Amino acid sequence: MPPSDETAAAPAAAAGAARPSARVAAVALIAIVCLAAALRFHGLAAENLWTDEGTSLVLSGGDSLAGIVADVAVRDSHPPLYLLLLHLWRRALGSSDFAIRSLSALVGVACVPAIFLVGSTLYDRRVGLGAALVMAVMPVAVRFSQEARSYALLSLLMICVWYLAVQITRRERWTDAAGFALVAPAIVYTHYWGGPVVTAAVLVAVALNAGAPERRRRLIGFLPGLALMALGFAPWAWVIAQYQLATAQVGTSFATGVSPVSIVGVFGRPFGAFLEMTPAGVVALLVALASAALVAATPGRARAAPPATPGARWWCLGMLVIPVVLIAAIAHLTTFWVGIRVPNLTMVPTAVICAAAAVGLWDARRRGAAVVLAGAVAGLCVAGVWRIYSERLRPDWEGITAVIAAHERPGDVVVIVNGAWNVELFERYYRGSLPAVGLSNGITDPARLRAAIRDIWPDGGRLWLILISSGASPVEHIMREMSAGEQRFRVGFVRFIVFESRPPPPPGTQGETP
Repeated sequence: MPPSDETAAAPAAAAGAARPSARVAAVALIAIVCLAAALRFHGLAAENLWTDEGTSLVLSGGDSLAGIVADVAVRDSHPPLYLLLLHLWRRALGSSDFAIRSLSALVGVACVPAIFLVGSTLYDRRVGLGAALVMAVMPVAVRFSQEARSYALLSLLMICVWYLAVQITRRERWTDAAGFALVAPAIVYTHYWGGPVVTAAVLVAVALNAGAPERRRRLIGFLPGLALMALGFAPWAWVIAQYQLATAQVGTSFATGVSPVSIVGVFGRPFGAFLEMTPAGVVALLVALASAALVAATPGRARAAPPATPGARWWCLGMLVIPVVLIAAIAHLTTFWVGIRVPNLTMVPTAVICAAAAVGLWDARRRGAAVVLAGAVAGLCVAGVWRIYSERLRPDWEGITAVIAAHERPGDVVVIVNGAWNVELFERYYRGSLPAVGLSNGITDPARLRAAIRDIWPDGGRLWLILISSGASPVEHIMREMSAGEQRFRVGFVRFIVFESRPPPPPGTQGETP
């Protein structure tokens, strides 16, 4: 791909006159960063922690960094860097819901000036400011900045990988190679999706620069980072392989194959964490794909100084598509669990692509189309952020435990289906004395379930069944068969039932529970 197709456009003087000065850009960026901080820290502790955050809560609470690494290697398989940082963060700020989530919120704010650098380097300050604004208000970016999980850190490191990869191909500075050597191992130790991100950046860099000897020499700057990433991550790659093979989890990057729903999830869901084949989901998908098409069809604009980065549009499209393809291939060609939250990655290039498309339309004097595109992006972002603030999207543990505390009796036992980490979350908010037991929704055999329930059910006591995610488990039906009566409750979207125990059988009769 020759760089010449990315450099022709308006004269440098005219282009420079349309761009904001460094001082104006700095003031605008500060305002956008403040907006991002307000959105991410507003209502940060309004909802209780949910299941995935329970993983972070428990695993980051170890006594030492080495102990956390050993515990994660046995109980989770996700790389431990975020949990180690959260452990240190909790030592400084405590373990309240606000404190635990504030690390992600702060990292999410840092994504905004970081993506400004990417947009400005690939195009100009206007695209940089546009990308920063989209990232500041993008619903998925806001939501994952309010979760005690590694997703915000993954996004920040993806931006850093992208920026440093571009800089390595533009100039010969040892600081760029050194930065990449630090960031590449860090991103794979943050999330196993870091590997596809680094691979995408290197593939685009090689495709754009391998054809010219003077530019090919710059690719050497990637070697220290790739070597450190490969050697450093090898021990944890073995942990992931052993964990996934032992648990026999079969991955599906797209839950039902490459379906319309999955395509919305990958390319449209950056504008709303819960968009599917709804009207808003279709609009989000069209906005994302139309912006990508505009960027693909329009050569980059020249800047006054320095020239626009060669292959700017290919950088954007490569960082959008290549990680998705790699993740889908891993999911479908192996037995490893990969998950479906690809918007953690696609939202980063989507922010730059939308900004570049809008600015490109404006420069081409298609001002009406630019306003329509910008308005569609703004509308999707406002609607998505409003939903985050207006709907309860996580279990209300405080409400659940308050109801149980008001109706509990001595001898009762609390059973939580899909009990991994949810038992710890229940105990975090519960102030009573009842014991809590987890019951996996992976147990579907009725005989095994009856035996497990009999072991849990106290003589003469009651069972409180909390259904966070029962899936295909028949536990509710079996408990109903084994009980003498029930009383139902609901707090938000969480159902829970208290089952009365059957009276003991008369002496001399068979005591087997049907």
